[in-house]
Amino acid sequence: STTLVGGSNDSTGWASATVADPAVPPAPTPVSGNTYAWNWNGPQSLFIQFGAPTDVTSAYFAHLSPEFGGGNSNTIQLFGYDATNTLVATGSVLQLSDVFQLYTANFSGVSTLEIRANTDSWFAVDDITLNANASEVPEPGSVFLMAAGGLALAGLRRFRAKN
Repeated sequence: STTLVGGSNDSTGWASATVADPAVPPAPTPVSGNTYAWNWNGPQSLFIQFGAPTDVTSAYFAHLSPEFGGGNSNTIQLFGYDATNTLVATGSVLQLSDVFQLYTANFSGVSTLEIRANTDSWFAVDDITLNANASEVPEPGSVFLMAAGGLALAGLRRFRAKN
C-alpha cells in the first residue's frame, strides 16, 4: 500500500484540485485528465511511503498557479530512501514553470519518495509513474529451491547417461 505523508503537522499534506475547481486559479493544465495534486499549506517536503520497494520513473511538476506569484516554489528535487530510511537516490533540481514539466527520476527500489521544494511554498504535481520493483533480491528459500532443482536435473541426466 502507498501512504501519502504531509509536512511537520496534521494541517499540511496532500490535496487534490481540478481545472474546474483549482487550488488557486488559474490551474496549470494537467498532463492526464483534469485532476492534479498539490502540497496543502505549502510544506517544503512531502513524502510518499510505499508498502514495498518501488521504482519511481517520472512525474510532472509545475507552479501551483501563475497568479500565485511569490507563493510558488521555484524548484523541486526528488530523493529516494530504502526501508531503513537511508538515502539511496537523489534526482536533479527542476526549475518550475507555469506549465507541467516532465521530471525523470529513474529511482530503483525505493521505499519512500521525498518531493522537496526549495522553500515552504507551493507546487503542483501530476502523473507520477511508479512500477513495482522487479529487481528485488530473492529470499534465501527461493534460491535454495532453485539450486536443489538444478542439482536434481543434473543428477537425473547423469543417471540416464549411465543407463
